Amino acid sequence: FVCVFVCVCVQIEDGKRIYGDSRAYMSRKIGVSCLVITADKKIVLIKRSKHVAVDPDLIDCPGGHPEPCNFDWYPDKTMPENVSKKVVDEIFNSVVAETRDEIGLNSTCLSDPILLGVTHYALPRSEVSLALMMHCSLSSEQVKKLYSQGPAEIFESTRVMTPTLSSALSWVMTGEESNVNIPRITTGLEGSLKLLSRHLKRSR
Repeated sequence: FVCVFVCVCVQIEDGKRIYGDSRAYMSRKIGVSCLVITADKKIVLIKRSKHVAVDPDLIDCPGGHPEPCNFDWYPDKTMPENVSKKVVDEIFNSVVAETRDEIGLNSTCLSDPILLGVTHYALPRSEVSLALMMHCSLSSEQVKKLYSQGPAEIFESTRVMTPTLSSALSWVMTGEESNVNIPRITTGLEGSLKLLSRHLKRSR
């Protein structure tokens, strides 16, 4: 433990000294997040638990990280064949899996994910996350009922929320159209909602 701690401290200091970035030598995993839109035009969100390490007690959308082991790659192995396709497949599959594990939604009621864009967290986190969207064939009440039955990762959140699409998008509006009653949301959700707003405008 002491050896690992010293190595991490050295990497942090080297990053500051050489690049002016304490995380320059640290791992920066790619994240995924998904805005799920129900049949009655509501967005499925969660209130994160106070006990999670990242963004406790904030409103967020389902998300997580792709797992390299799911396309048969580990640090001590050579890259598998067709690695580019396998990586892309895992990115899209992972967001479906995270939605299942955090909300309880089966893939049979979800559309194929649509990539909205990329969000980049500010320092000190400096993480990149892919924002996606899926349509759900269930109503918001049906989604709440499934969540109440206890998804696999229920410990990460305390409740599910289903604001209307227009209400959620108003959280990231500026100027006179902005909503004064904006809840405390994660940076990732803010970025995802902005990307969704841009996507919907282009689709008109």
